[in-house]
Amino acid sequence: MQEEVFYNELLPYSINAEADEHLKKIKANLSRAVLLRELRPGALFWSNELIQYMRLYGRRFSKSDHVFLIKLFYELFTIPDLEPFLLERWATVLIALLRKKKLLSRTDLSLPWRPLYHTVKEIIYGKAKKESLKSIPRRLEELAGEVVSVARVYFPASSTRDMLNEWRPLLCPFDTAMMEGAFFLSSFLPTLLLPEERDQGYPLWFDELMGLWDSCRGTWNESWMGLFTRLAFDNVGSIDWEPHISKIFSRILKSFGIGKAPSTHPGNLISMLKSSRLTSHKEVLITYLLGGGSSTQEHLTALFNVLEPYCHPSKSGSANILIAPFLSALPQLFVLRLHKEKKSSPTWFDTIPDQARLTEADIDAFVKSIKPSIMLALFNKSASFSATFALKHLASLRPTEILPLLLERTYFSLETLTEPHQLHATLRSLACVSRFLVDRKRFPEGPSHVIPLLNLVLPGIDPNDHIKTISACTFISMVASLVPFVDCSVTPQHRDDLTEDEKDLCLATAQFEEFLVNFLDRCFSLIENSKQEQPSSRAETKTSSSPLSSLFNYENLIGSAIFSALQTIFSQSSPQLFQVCLKRLFAFTTSHVLEAEVAGKMCAAMCRAAAKAYPEMTLKTFLPYCTQIVERLTSDSESREAEHSEPELIWILQLLSELSHCQSKALLLYETELKTVLEASLHLKCNEASKRAQHMLHGTLHSLVSISHSEYRNVPFDFSASPQDHLYIHDWGRTLDKKDLDLHWHKPSEDELQMAKRLLDEFLLPEIKNLQSIVSNDSGETMTSRDDFYRILNISHYAIMGATTILPALKGDLVEEIVPSAVSAEKHVVAYERPEIDLDPEFNRESFAHLFHSVLQHVLTKREDDTKSMIQIATTMRMLLVDFGVTKTEYDMEWKSFDTVKKLLADKLSGRKFIRQLYIDRAKLQHERRVVEHKRCQFTKTHLLLTKDLFQLSTSSYTEVRLKCQQALAASFESFRHSSRFLLPDLLEKLKSADHISHEEFKGALYILLTTRCVYLCYGQWDTLAKIWPALVQADHSEKPSVLSLINQLIGNIGHRSNSPAIRHYVSNSCLDAAKALLAVSGETATESDIEEGEKRLKAKNEQTLQIYEGLVEKLVTLAESGNLRWKYVEFCNALLTLLVRYDVTLPTSAVRLSVQNLTHESLRLRKVAISTVGTILRQQKRANSALPLDPKQVTQVQWHSTALQPGDREDNQWHRYEKLPKTEESWKSCIFVDKPHLGYYTWPEPLLVYSGETERARVLEPGERVIYDAFTSQEFVDKLVEFFSLEDRKGRDKFDEKRFRMFKGLFRNHGEAALIPFKSHLQRLCADQQDSSQRCAAEITAGVVRGSKHWPFAKISELWEFLLPCLDSVLTQINVETFDDWGSCIASCSANRDPRRLHWLFEFLSRLRLDEGKGSFKDTAQLYLLQGAVEQQEWRVPALHHALLNQLKPYLNHSYKLVRDRIGSFLSTIFYFEIKLPNGGGSQLQPKLSEFIKFITPQLKLIPRKEGDDVTDGPVIDMKGTMSFVDEKEEEKVKEEADGAVRLFKTILNWIFGHTKGHQPLPPSLFRLLPYILHCKSYDDDKELEALSTTALSFIATSPLPEESIEPALEAIETVLQGSSWKAVCAALNFLSGMVLRNLFLLRQKCVNRIQTMVLQLFQSQRLEVRERSCDVLRQLLQCRFISLTSSLIEHFNKLASTELPKQKGNRKGNGSGGKALANRHAGVLGLSACVRAFPYSIPEAGPDMLMTLANHVNDPASIQETVRKTVANFKDSHRDDWEFHKRHFTEDQLATLSGLLVSPNYYI
Repeated sequence: MQEEVFYNELLPYSINAEADEHLKKIKANLSRAVLLRELRPGALFWSNELIQYMRLYGRRFSKSDHVFLIKLFYELFTIPDLEPFLLERWATVLIALLRKKKLLSRTDLSLPWRPLYHTVKEIIYGKAKKESLKSIPRRLEELAGEVVSVARVYFPASSTRDMLNEWRPLLCPFDTAMMEGAFFLSSFLPTLLLPEERDQGYPLWFDELMGLWDSCRGTWNESWMGLFTRLAFDNVGSIDWEPHISKIFSRILKSFGIGKAPSTHPGNLISMLKSSRLTSHKEVLITYLLGGGSSTQEHLTALFNVLEPYCHPSKSGSANILIAPFLSALPQLFVLRLHKEKKSSPTWFDTIPDQARLTEADIDAFVKSIKPSIMLALFNKSASFSATFALKHLASLRPTEILPLLLERTYFSLETLTEPHQLHATLRSLACVSRFLVDRKRFPEGPSHVIPLLNLVLPGIDPNDHIKTISACTFISMVASLVPFVDCSVTPQHRDDLTEDEKDLCLATAQFEEFLVNFLDRCFSLIENSKQEQPSSRAETKTSSSPLSSLFNYENLIGSAIFSALQTIFSQSSPQLFQVCLKRLFAFTTSHVLEAEVAGKMCAAMCRAAAKAYPEMTLKTFLPYCTQIVERLTSDSESREAEHSEPELIWILQLLSELSHCQSKALLLYETELKTVLEASLHLKCNEASKRAQHMLHGTLHSLVSISHSEYRNVPFDFSASPQDHLYIHDWGRTLDKKDLDLHWHKPSEDELQMAKRLLDEFLLPEIKNLQSIVSNDSGETMTSRDDFYRILNISHYAIMGATTILPALKGDLVEEIVPSAVSAEKHVVAYERPEIDLDPEFNRESFAHLFHSVLQHVLTKREDDTKSMIQIATTMRMLLVDFGVTKTEYDMEWKSFDTVKKLLADKLSGRKFIRQLYIDRAKLQHERRVVEHKRCQFTKTHLLLTKDLFQLSTSSYTEVRLKCQQALAASFESFRHSSRFLLPDLLEKLKSADHISHEEFKGALYILLTTRCVYLCYGQWDTLAKIWPALVQADHSEKPSVLSLINQLIGNIGHRSNSPAIRHYVSNSCLDAAKALLAVSGETATESDIEEGEKRLKAKNEQTLQIYEGLVEKLVTLAESGNLRWKYVEFCNALLTLLVRYDVTLPTSAVRLSVQNLTHESLRLRKVAISTVGTILRQQKRANSALPLDPKQVTQVQWHSTALQPGDREDNQWHRYEKLPKTEESWKSCIFVDKPHLGYYTWPEPLLVYSGETERARVLEPGERVIYDAFTSQEFVDKLVEFFSLEDRKGRDKFDEKRFRMFKGLFRNHGEAALIPFKSHLQRLCADQQDSSQRCAAEITAGVVRGSKHWPFAKISELWEFLLPCLDSVLTQINVETFDDWGSCIASCSANRDPRRLHWLFEFLSRLRLDEGKGSFKDTAQLYLLQGAVEQQEWRVPALHHALLNQLKPYLNHSYKLVRDRIGSFLSTIFYFEIKLPNGGGSQLQPKLSEFIKFITPQLKLIPRKEGDDVTDGPVIDMKGTMSFVDEKEEEKVKEEADGAVRLFKTILNWIFGHTKGHQPLPPSLFRLLPYILHCKSYDDDKELEALSTTALSFIATSPLPEESIEPALEAIETVLQGSSWKAVCAALNFLSGMVLRNLFLLRQKCVNRIQTMVLQLFQSQRLEVRERSCDVLRQLLQCRFISLTSSLIEHFNKLASTELPKQKGNRKGNGSGGKALANRHAGVLGLSACVRAFPYSIPEAGPDMLMTLANHVNDPASIQETVRKTVANFKDSHRDDWEFHKRHFTEDQLATLSGLLVSPNYYI
């Protein structure tokens, strides 16, 4: 067998025969269903059965079966045009089969990649999806990606080369196709190959794609990151990553958003979070680059040096949100890798070379680098939980380094009352690391801390702090699960083989008793302080915003935490210690009478925990006492008849109800007492007391008949052995192998079952007879009161619920399948060992079902207002249908609890080795899963009877009844296949607008349709939706807002979930072959006649489905046209019709006609629906144009001889550029158009398909086409259409409508110039109209006709442009602010995905730049904007046009109007956007060169005015008053004009820089020639606009990626400014330098550290105070990110400067003489020491105390130095305040005294 579920072996019964039989049926029926071509329901049903099989039994089949199943589902998934719902199902099965790659090696299985590629492409990038002809759920897209990820392991090695040939042509960095190509390459390329296959894998593409990743950046970066991550994961030690590590870490640092340029976009944070999705990749990449002598650890240390300050508790923001998951995932992945390397039996793919494995030194370095950040993040609100689990993984690696630090923090937090958040975090962390804390082998001193910690944690159980209480209980529970609570203090007296530590630990265990007593006292105090303040009704508790609701939830959580802790403690306690606890618990419970809802619930749960651990002792203590109390309080009739019983009675009954949930062996001893209590209390008039007794009856019966574990200890033996004989301290933290578990199950004995029978006979049978008597009472008079009747129902319900385990499933005649199948559809009923008991013949589900059906009819006729009884009956019916002892809700809650504890106690380093309690819980869950699955039995007539009863109640007149019963009905739908279909006639009846259907019934039916299973009937299957959709449209029952809202919601759900169910199914031959192979291994065969018959049935079914589809369309059209529907329902009808426009079937003519008519409907909503529908119809009616293969190399005149891959401009891709324009019909016909702009850039596809050229031929119109043609060639229709389209919809918010554009595009594409004729007069009028709505309509029509004329003959296109150009000319004169963007969208849409030679008329028209300052700025801006939109869409194919436009723009760079300059700057970014350098010498060779352009503008920039002292420019000098001084005043006007022009030009350049830095290119070296000018203008106070633009530009440049070739130009430019005389420019340069270093830390730290350090240090001695202070800040930042190391030489340098003697002089010390220089040097030294101190805001370096003392010596220096010292000390105090108790240990007493003196303000009054 491949892989079985181990926990099935722990069950007390065998499941092997059942599993074998189930698998045999699955293989036979699944393969037969496929062979018979029955995908629905046959193959779908057995696929679900296979999923259920794997959930229950794992992959319990042979390797050959495994391979055959995979191949079959792979073929099913790759069937062309399969409906999305089936694709989802096949994908789910396929993922489950392929997920465990260790089970099958590459030699066992091989899968072809191309069929999967076609399927995935259709799902994610399919044309039908883009054109809204096919609805693809988001879930399917995710599943498709998962299928690829598990299947690519088995792609042939040769597939790599084929994939590269397939997707390389998409890699154009300027086009969206790049995203598609990157996605497919990153998803499909196989990276896990056998060693002998690797030369066919990543060597073919690694250098190429890594170079592409370095060359250009974009949204596809995530794809490359994912690919390289997977490559590193699958090939540890096989690839040399060293040349790329710095670049990788630079990208990782960028992903955290640190040092990011400011953005005005409102969704900046959201976009940052989305762009950081490589979070899921970067941790894996880092983990698997570590080791093997790599520099990854060095880079990782540097990365954490940058991240560490952002982890501090005082920090918050986007960076924290991004850092938190990184901190959590990285240690976990490191531990997983280490575990993989150390495990003894590696799989076929875990072959890591020895030299690449992690060493102990690697582990030490990793822990050391990440530890400071995690310890800070532990108390950060945004990262606390992430840091907790990260700390756990670090503790598993190096417990001796992590745990002492955590313990120190914990002790401090426990002693401090003012920092509760620290205590919460430390307690939570201790709970996570508790397994390592008690492990004496890994942390020898750990056990000695356990008992002191337990005692110190007790004050955390605080009624005033819920979170602290829960944290404390969680920690106690975790420790208790690892430590046996046994007093071993006498052991040292009897054994001489103990170490001193063991003796001390044994002696310390004497404190267990004291701890337990104190813990119970704390719990009792908490209970006494708890009050019933929660809301009284369930409806109120749903309001989460209510403070009472919040309190109620916290109290429930506290109760659960206390119960969990006590249950673990009691299970782990020796009988002696338990006896002590039991006495104290008994004393408290018997001395208090607690209210039931809060305090009583907590205390009763504590008693239940005791009964679970030691049932005999607990019941012996409690039961006799409780029985006496109940007998005493119910001894007289008055107390039994009282409506409000004594609180003591209610409390005791609640206690007994909890005590009854214990082992049945103990209950058997107290049968008499239990019966006495039940007899006395079940029929009490007090409902609350009776309810508690009913719970007791349920608990007792459930315990008597259920299979359960008999103990929950962490060791496979009890604690009966004395501590002298067994050393229990050796069992602390003990984990067991699976073979040593020795689990003990308890099965009900015959005596226990007989006791259950007696209880049922005594307490259930009378109630059953009472119900039968009530039902049979035909007198019409109700003899039983409402309360008594309700009590009878409740008693019956809880008694039956307690016995559900022994009640077999409903039996009887099966309901005929409503969906017939050619193969068996017998559902596998999961069996479990159910105790057999000889019950009364009436005690079976069948009898109960019919009885309660009769009771319901009685209630509906004679107690029609008894809502409580109706709800109780519905609850019982639900139980009879789906409850077999464990409900799905209970199972899910237990699973979540188990999963939480497992995560807390798991040790990823040791693998799947847990404590025994976890194994017990998991085995129990496995049994309960089988019990839950047992409910999915065959659907009988009795099931149908109860389901119809629930439906009747679900449409009741009472809201609360409908709500509860709809939930019960939904549970039935979930459990029984197709059960909802049986209610379809009743549902449809309720939807009718008839007098006998009430408003409540109608709403109930709508709510039922909104349930998950029923909603599927509305969109998933043609036969049902064909009935439901017309019924919904005709459900004109009410116009109440609530009803309309429900219908809106239902229609919305249909639209949202509609997944295009198939009309025609198809099964490929390869799929049939795979099914035959599977059928053969199952030992069965299918005859050819059966297969042929299946083919006939499939054909008939397809035809039937087509008829249903056409009938549905016709029905909806008829309803819409009938005029009998209200306007809202007409909208619903048309919305549903829109969903019926499909990719595979032509829409019937009647629907086309209706949609076209609705284009001119008075209703705006109908017109909008019609626009979308008609656009989709036109796409459906599109006729294919013939395409021919073409060899591009044969087209070019110059033969291309190179065989190497060279992306970008090449000789073989120049023939389809914007040259040799086809201006004649002959040249047009001979021209080969390539419309997709990405084709040919990277490489040519094989084959390249191009259109064969238009041929004007007569078209025979189909009926649907004729409808559209007739309408749009009708002048009257077009007049009305244009009138509506030119109306304003939302004033001020209308935009270019993409749906209208697509409709017009399809119209002119399908019907040519004939459709344009009625629009011509309107288009001319609209273009000349000044109304923005008219202009917008003209823009949409223009874009549609230009794009739709793609295949028109040359003559028609020429005529079109002769008509359009005058219209566009008038547009340029009429365009306004409101239509500016609309016409931009229009022109861009015209140019998109079109060969530029097709549009040469448009480019020639727009290229005639006429920037006339006299006519205003807006018109010039509009012309530039339209031209930019057209050019931008052509990307790299119009270099000649780029050159021409650049030359035309150069004279206008200093345009007078700001709008024009801004637009020119944006246009320049478009022109230079396509200059890029790609690997292999490729790139854009023909594009305008940025370096030449900068060389052109640089002389003009030197004319920018400069201030006195500035030496960056040669412009006129501005004096202190802001006026210019000239050598020759006659030239004043000329110089001013030149200077102003230079300033305006520079503003244009700055706008260009904004666009350029946002692009995909790295910063080019030539750009830094402008940096001195930008730094100079940053402080240009006389022009605020220039100053702001320069500031923003600097921010963008500093935070942009810096390529290696730009490092030297950048540093030279900075040095130029730093050596200048302008102190403001120097400060700006320092700011820029710090940002650039932080953003490019890993590239600059390789070779520029000393250079940058020298640059900064030289400025410390500047005579300008501002420069010195700014240098100090920069040095602090560089030291803080460890770019510069804090060395002794650096400290000595500053000490030397700080010791500079100041000359004794009177007067001002700020002179420029020797005194001023000495002061500057002394201040420089103090500033340097200040930077060194402040560079460690949350820690103290070794030299920190001495530096602070040196600073203290300067406290009396001149004012500037004194101020620096005081600010430094104050900053030090603020940043170290939180952890001062730890930091002050670095100082001596004298140093602390000196430091304190600095922090005290001097008192001038003493």
